[in-house]
Amino acid sequence: MSFNKPVKLSSNPIALIVTLLFFSGCEQVPTHPINEEELEQIECSETEEQGLTINQDCLTGYRGKPFTGIGVSTSMYGNHFNAAQYKDGLKHGFSFSANEVHLKFQGWFNQGLKDGEHLVYHYKSDKLRSRTIYQEGEKLTEDFYTEEGIINSFKRFDGEDIVESISYEKGREWIHTYFAQNGEKRQRWKRYYANGQLSSNGEFRDEDLKKLNEITYFFSGKIRTQFNYDRQSNRSQLDTYWPNGYRQSEKHYIYPSITLDGKVLRFCQENGQLQAIEHYRKNIEHGLFEQFYCNGQLQKREHYADGIIIDKQVKVFHENGQLMILRKLDGKGKEVSSKYYDETGKLTYQE
Repeated sequence: MSFNKPVKLSSNPIALIVTLLFFSGCEQVPTHPINEEELEQIECSETEEQGLTINQDCLTGYRGKPFTGIGVSTSMYGNHFNAAQYKDGLKHGFSFSANEVHLKFQGWFNQGLKDGEHLVYHYKSDKLRSRTIYQEGEKLTEDFYTEEGIINSFKRFDGEDIVESISYEKGREWIHTYFAQNGEKRQRWKRYYANGQLSSNGEFRDEDLKKLNEITYFFSGKIRTQFNYDRQSNRSQLDTYWPNGYRQSEKHYIYPSITLDGKVLRFCQENGQLQAIEHYRKNIEHGLFEQFYCNGQLQKREHYADGIIIDKQVKVFHENGQLMILRKLDGKGKEVSSKYYDETGKLTYQE
């Protein structure tokens, strides 16, 4: 049995005891309300630490015997109240504390160990402040909430180690730290527009925040950029998109620099048609370069080697397919002559 919302309580302690008796019925634990001032530690084991004798592993006793029932306590002015169930000297069942009519804490115990939900509430708002889940005394998860009841953080544990954590911004996931399947610790960062729409979602290596992948979005929600890093080749690819959803470009880099290396594609905004093919080697033109009109017509084709055009003849075409320019070169990048034509194919100028 668990609580997710605060319970409004009567200021009368008897009403609280009745409530606890109800829960004890669920647990089938004998009940006997006793003021905790009458309870004592019994059957302790002793240990020496720095010359001092310390009692540990004590049972809670009543008149010399392990206590089974309900232990209750109130403050001097009666505005603070605690109650807990015991069985054979150990907390077992439901436990809670309240201040006036405000529930402060509630949780479950099993044979002296925290087990299940343990909830803490903000005093002024009565909203949840933290939720911790235990299993046989071991903390499994823990999350915290703002005064308004909005989640602020989450942690997951494996023993004493935090194996996953999430920070939230205005209730939205912000930084998510976790371990990937290969055991690598990573972080996932999310950013948002003012209206709450996701603007970016990226994954980073935790040790140096090296970007592994990322997607950014337009305000409309459509993808703006998409980045991926390939570990084997130590290279990355960046795809960009037009606001209408068509691809804008595809670029390949030597990571983590922004050095172009490999094929680059560019696309038309109006219809997504291929507009250009380019090839680079360490940011220098090297390989085939082609440009197209958005109707698919070839505009120009060139070949480069280490940044120099190696063609001896380059043709540039009009959008209707007619020759526009005919360039003669020496194969080493130097232009020898050129001729210019209009859209009907008529020679208009030469040099």
